[in-house]
Amino acid sequence: VGSGQSEGQFSTFGLREADDLSTILKVLHSQLGYKRFGLWGRNTGAAAVLGYLASKTQNIDVICAVLDSPYEASYSFVY
Repeated sequence: VGSGQSEGQFSTFGLREADDLSTILKVLHSQLGYKRFGLWGRNTGAAAVLGYLASKTQNIDVICAVLDSPYEASYSFVY
């Protein structure tokens, strides 16, 4: 099973989840007109938010991020 109550067989510990977050924000921005976002993530979700913010290339305004128990890098979680 995925992380938490999500479906799926695997978790990428925030790496691909950051891409999922990017896709969700693009849809909310382009199709629904949302302009500003606050992001919250816990553990893997926090790592996904950090990954998204670090690689952010789109013009979407993230006004705050609350990160609960993120880890420094995926390899620190695995090893």
